[in-house]
Amino acid sequence: MGHVIGIGTLWDNNDLITGNLVYTGANAKRVWTQDWGCVDDSPPIEKDGGPGTRGGHWDEDWKVRFGIVLS
Repeated sequence: MGHVIGIGTLWDNNDLITGNLVYTGANAKRVWTQDWGCVDDSPPIEKDGGPGTRGGHWDEDWKVRFGIVLS
């Protein structure tokens, strides 16, 4: 569903990611650091996988930092 509202599919078109896949959107970065208390500067972008995955999804490895297990 996220792709339907532009998550991942429009990041590049709207200059929200850099060439090395660092997310630059101010609102998401603020929520990531201030509201959620994450120590990284911005939400991680998936750098593994092929077309359609790499650069188009949040990196799921961040869940390990919080001890989150999704089934």
